[in-house]
Amino acid sequence: MKQLLIAILPAIFWFTASAQFSNPHIITSTADGARSVFAIDLDGDLKKDVLSASSNDSTIAWYKNLGNNLFGPKQIISTNARGATCVNAADLDGDQKMDVISASGLDNKIAWYKNLGNGNFGPQQIIHNNAMGVESVSTADLDGDGDQDILSASRWDNSFSWFENLGNGNFGPRQIFSSSVSNPRQILAADLNNNGLIDIVGVTDSYVVWFNNLGNLSFSPPQQLHYLFYMISACVLDVENDGDLDIVAISLYETALIENFGNGNFNSGVQINPSVGGVFAVSSDLNNDGLKDFCVAEVGANSILYYLNNGLGGFLPAQATPGIFNNIQSIYCSDLDSDGKTDIVWSSFDDDQVGWLQNQFPLSLAEEPGSRFLIFPNPANGRTHIQYGETLNLHEIKIFNELGSAVTFDAKISHNNIQLDLKETPPGIYFIKITANDKFSFHKLVIQ
Repeated sequence: MKQLLIAILPAIFWFTASAQFSNPHIITSTADGARSVFAIDLDGDLKKDVLSASSNDSTIAWYKNLGNNLFGPKQIISTNARGATCVNAADLDGDQKMDVISASGLDNKIAWYKNLGNGNFGPQQIIHNNAMGVESVSTADLDGDGDQDILSASRWDNSFSWFENLGNGNFGPRQIFSSSVSNPRQILAADLNNNGLIDIVGVTDSYVVWFNNLGNLSFSPPQQLHYLFYMISACVLDVENDGDLDIVAISLYETALIENFGNGNFNSGVQINPSVGGVFAVSSDLNNDGLKDFCVAEVGANSILYYLNNGLGGFLPAQATPGIFNNIQSIYCSDLDSDGKTDIVWSSFDDDQVGWLQNQFPLSLAEEPGSRFLIFPNPANGRTHIQYGETLNLHEIKIFNELGSAVTFDAKISHNNIQLDLKETPPGIYFIKITANDKFSFHKLVIQ
């Protein structure tokens, strides 16, 4: 008999350090008061470059991706964004080059910078200069004309707004979704009710709100979806792969999931982490299993947390990446090293840093030829079997419960077959992680 004994993971801490991401790679330490980051190919070489907005030096800058995990020096786009709060990018003038958008809260400006090609940018072009205390900008084609319109959230005038892209880099006047909410912090765009129209998700300092797109550029009044004290950020993701976009909301003190039941119906929010929140949230498939996970910039512990999707409409407990990030302000997920995995970019205010963490999760075993597994019986009653193909070099098997804790088990291994003895395992839903050929896959197991 050969035994595979897996110790139960410590449950003393809510999250533990993880080796699934590299130690921090610093891109710059000269972004004075770094507030915001974004990643996109700016120079057409098919590698994701990095953008930053830093408030103390009023600077919008970019950093060329040189390949081989290296970035070039800071290249300044503008130093005329006083109190810069947000940076974004999209093709605004239809020339197939990614232009840069900024928000700056001390001069109340929303502006854009034309991409001239070869890493060069034109002067600041002001879209609006009276968005009082603007915190957030994003883009979406709200009117369906093929152009990316500009969305904004501004705190001091309590407004969620948009600016129609008229083409050729021209924008219409400010159109306000609402000026009746308190302290808007973030604005997102997504089709929440699957009617083919882009809705607006807004984050205030108390609520996540939804503006339903009614068609003909008409939007509903803000509908309050969930309350959190000192709400700061949210991200949109399909947690259950059911085709409906859900929302993860974070405050300084907690993290919650707002589940979308379809047709514009939501639950009132379920706590994911009742004691830890953050200042920025973003979603991506971090472990390459086809399910959306999310990351949080957690300023209290100067850390980046990530929550892996458990495949059951929820998330495993938070894990922390390596690194200490002094007053972290924003994060963004993108594949910076072109290896097919999503890395994490961050900005931290107190040490003026912009950097990134390399994703070291293995690619999904599901992509490996001949990697199908047969698990039977499932549901199981004390014993189950795993059969696998001859081409696989099996390395490790772990079993986790719904809380992410590993459980112990005995195993008998014969030719391409493993018998798992689970007689001492309580009934419930479990996940088998199989690592083979330097890749892994997850499989759900029900024990009766």
